[in-house]
Amino acid sequence: MPDAKREITQMLQLAEILKKIAFVQQQASTEEASFTLSHAITDIVESCEKIVTLRLRLTADTPPAEVEDILGAIGEEIRHILYHVRDSRFYQYLLTPAP
Repeated sequence: MPDAKREITQMLQLAEILKKIAFVQQQASTEEASFTLSHAITDIVESCEKIVTLRLRLTADTPPAEVEDILGAIGEEIRHILYHVRDSRFYQYLLTPAP
């Protein structure tokens, strides 16, 4: 099975599992809420994997310009994660400042 088709299948399977949680059941559309959360989790995992890969490229021999490029790429992945935290609403409590 091609990667994209496998990823969609896994996302749909996760969405079915997520329909069981109270947060999803309380939403106007359980289909949309479960898929949005499933998509968010899938993309967050993918971004975390990219961050690990980028981090492994940082060595004592990495030129400063490349270090900055890598840090910028890591920042973009973090931005993507934050987008999904906001979009899914399930993890929105993470954005509330600590007392």
